[in-house]
Amino acid sequence: MWYLKVPILTFNGLFSPSMAYSLVALRILKVKSCKSIKAIVGKEEEGTSEIQIVEAMKTRIVFPQLDRLLLTNLSSIQMFCSQKCQLEFPLLEDLTIENCPMMRKLSPWPVIAPKLDISDLSDEAGSLEEEDQACDK
Repeated sequence: MWYLKVPILTFNGLFSPSMAYSLVALRILKVKSCKSIKAIVGKEEEGTSEIQIVEAMKTRIVFPQLDRLLLTNLSSIQMFCSQKCQLEFPLLEDLTIENCPMMRKLSPWPVIAPKLDISDLSDEAGSLEEEDQACDK
């Protein structure tokens, strides 16, 4: 699967961390026009996975093929990942965040996106904190 289109009604998170682990072939993720979504990767539902997010431990979620991420018109979104997870986007080159006024950062932990040029990010993302996003170039 390289493209995923999901109708969103009401969500605290579009994916659980365990579901995000399985999206290894996802190339494009476009989420738009949902007033209630608070995060793309949200909490793990009780009893749905053997993966446990331990408070003091850092968990890694890698989107190995994702090269395009578009978040638009998401008035309640605060972060891409609300969990204490290190996000890695090895191939991400296109990040578009438009009309997401509550979004301040992608994750509570640093984000690794070596191909992403963060100098191109506009202030429309709600002043994404550049120092919280690590892009290894």
